[in-house]
Amino acid sequence: MRTSPLNYLLALATAGILWAICGVPVGNYLADNISLQQATTDDFVRVFRIALAIAAVLGFVGCAHWFFYGSREATAGDMPGARRVWNIWSLVLLISAVGMVAGVVLSFSNESFVARDYVVILLSASLVTWVLFWVASLLMSPRAVMYCVLGRR
Repeated sequence: MRTSPLNYLLALATAGILWAICGVPVGNYLADNISLQQATTDDFVRVFRIALAIAAVLGFVGCAHWFFYGSREATAGDMPGARRVWNIWSLVLLISAVGMVAGVVLSFSNESFVARDYVVILLSASLVTWVLFWVASLLMSPRAVMYCVLGRR
C-alpha cells in the first residue's frame, strides 16, 4: 500500500468515493433543505458539485505530490524539509476547503444561507481536500516519509 502505483490508485479511488459520498447525498440534502430566493436549487447543486469536484482533484494532486516527493532518494535525508512540505500541503488544502465554501457562497451572493448550510458545505469540502490528504498520507506515505505525517510524529 505504500508503494507506487498502488498508493496513487488508492488515493484516486478514495477521492472519487469521497466525492460521490459528498457530492450526491449531500448535494441532494442541500437541495431539499436550502432556501433560495432567486436561483434554482438545480443551479446551486450543480455549482456545489463542480466546486467539490475541483476540491477533490486538488486533494488528489496533494496526495500524488506527497507520494512522489516521499519516494525520492534525496527526501530520506531531509526530514525537516519533508515535514515542511507536508505542513504546507495541509495548509493549502485547508485554505482550499475554505475557498471552496467562499466560492459557492459568492456564486450565490444574492441568497441568504443559514449557519447549517455553511457547516455542511465546509465539512464536505474538508472531507475531499485536507481530510483525504491526511488519511491518505497517514496510511499510504512512502516509508521514508511516513513519520512526517501528523499523527505519526
